[in-house]
Amino acid sequence: MRNPLFLSVIAAVLLYSCAQVVSPNGGAKDTTPPKALKYSPDSGAVNFNSKSVIISFNEYIQLGDLNSQLIISPPMEKAPEIKVKNKDLIINFRDSLKKNTTYTINFGTALQDITENNAAENFQYVFSTGSYLDSLSLSGRVMEAFDGKTDKGVLVMLYRDMGDSVPMKKLPDYFGKTKGDGTYKINNIRAGSYKAFALKDANADYRYNVQEELIAFADRPIDIQKSTTLDFKLFKEIPSKQFLKKSSAVDYGHLLFVFNRPVDKLEINPIGFMSKKEWKLEEWNEVKDTMHLWLIDVGVESLKLELKDNGKVIDTADIRLIKREAAEKATRGKMALVNTSATSFERNTESFETIPLVFNRPLKNAPAKLEKEQFILKDSLSKKLAYVDMVQEAPRRYKLYLVSIDTVYIEKNKALVKTPVKLNGFKTPGNYSVYIKPKTFSDIYDFASDSIKLEIKVLEDKAYGTLKLKISNPRANTLIQLLREDGSIAYQEYNI
Repeated sequence: MRNPLFLSVIAAVLLYSCAQVVSPNGGAKDTTPPKALKYSPDSGAVNFNSKSVIISFNEYIQLGDLNSQLIISPPMEKAPEIKVKNKDLIINFRDSLKKNTTYTINFGTALQDITENNAAENFQYVFSTGSYLDSLSLSGRVMEAFDGKTDKGVLVMLYRDMGDSVPMKKLPDYFGKTKGDGTYKINNIRAGSYKAFALKDANADYRYNVQEELIAFADRPIDIQKSTTLDFKLFKEIPSKQFLKKSSAVDYGHLLFVFNRPVDKLEINPIGFMSKKEWKLEEWNEVKDTMHLWLIDVGVESLKLELKDNGKVIDTADIRLIKREAAEKATRGKMALVNTSATSFERNTESFETIPLVFNRPLKNAPAKLEKEQFILKDSLSKKLAYVDMVQEAPRRYKLYLVSIDTVYIEKNKALVKTPVKLNGFKTPGNYSVYIKPKTFSDIYDFASDSIKLEIKVLEDKAYGTLKLKISNPRANTLIQLLREDGSIAYQEYNI
């Protein structure tokens, strides 16, 4: 016979297990856009004469930014009334339709579900008031001119209007979007001549109106009488108006100016400040749209400057300067290398000849030569005697030319004598390190340098290849760049 107390405990455990409440699993996130199940009248209908259209979907829907996304081709004088009721999209026409015309109503990304805002991208409804649908198409590929990259969602737009500024002022009559490989196709085009543009649209308004946007265009109207192919190469247009994008103080005595396009001849005039001696140092990037400026004598808390290019005022800049105390606290009273996070260099030809050094401020009385007391040079096996020549390339950019001293045997008076010989760079593959002692350099504000250590790796010849380029039609201000896989510049030559 079973113990009644034992049976009571078992029953209590079972009841407790059955009564436990477990939070329901929400399942996978919905990423599927709405899907049309029924059209009335059907999409693709001919001899269309209805005043309204009802499209039923498989889920509840909503309309996003319809004003910027809706494109009707050809345009209607009165836009149709478009509304949503549960799972139905309803289109009511308020304008009489043209005869024998194929209409395309494209919703862009405006048509979405109500749970996760998944968009039925480029959802469209097509119909014809005539006996047939316009069936011509335009297809091709869009890529960036600079590096050949492709992207999804780049617009290709067709306009009946032949004005030069039409992509800035009007919505297109027809458009399509690229796939990830850059290919596109626009269907249901009517025969005729069109201006064609491709646009990497930064603000999803189907207009070319943002400086960062890339654009491409056919150099003449295209006449579409049959299905046609057309490729585009996107580029960033040089803006017609010069202006100052950014001005700021980035360090003690150090100002930064960024312009929207290269500057030809910049003139900087202080407002409310006069100096009988030179009061600044300038350093430009290679394309002359960014300037670093160092104040030689910092005696004010703020500075107002007028900037001119070729005698024409571009802008004024009112900059509050960084105090010396703040700079000393941030840098521990030391000057530094800008590229301390990238002081491992790999070079090869016949030898490793130079090391680039970029300081955060211009140097004051930089030595033309570093004697061996100021630094230590090592290879992977032992120390080597050497000295370093310094050559200035810009206010804070230098190159170190390392000159090693080796010992060779030279025959003198029929005997082999040990003789030191200077060798430019390092011909022997291996790992080298250069240690420059503290306070070797000082900048124009009397900040001294901390210790500097550079790691150098010289590879064997077989680790490298050779690239030869021939420029058929070199022009002024030519820039040649060799890019790494991530888009960073490995090597470049300017004004070759």
